[in-house]
Amino acid sequence: MPSPRIRKMSLSRALDKYLKTVSVHKKGHQQEFYRSNVIKRYPIALRNMDEITTVDIATYRDVRLAEINPRTGKPITGNTVRLELALLSSLFNIARVEWGTCRTNPVELVRKPKVSSGRDRRLTSQKKSPFYIPRKKSDVVCHFPSCP
Repeated sequence: MPSPRIRKMSLSRALDKYLKTVSVHKKGHQQEFYRSNVIKRYPIALRNMDEITTVDIATYRDVRLAEINPRTGKPITGNTVRLELALLSSLFNIARVEWGTCRTNPVELVRKPKVSSGRDRRLTSQKKSPFYIPRKKSDVVCHFPSCP
């Protein structure tokens, strides 16, 4: 039996279709909309879905990790790129199973960036705490029956 014919669709067009048919039903639709707009600014968005390889995805990942966020002046975090790759992976899975625009998901085989530990916020003496901090032991009030 011959393999089914793959329909040609650019990544940019596939992202638009994904946003209208799949992402719109997700709680994180707005975030996926922003991520898809970022992806569309890169040359990979002009390529057909069936022509995109793991090398293309890895190149996109490396380019994104090397960039500086214009809003903050800091490097793009690994988690940002990981979330963009997750969107692409979901798109390729839908495109492969439901739309017939690709045979494989090239994102699955690409190494994902490490997840950063996130922010570490500490209360400093310059910051006023919104919480009550007792000054002496007699100021502590216990509201539990097990307290002495």
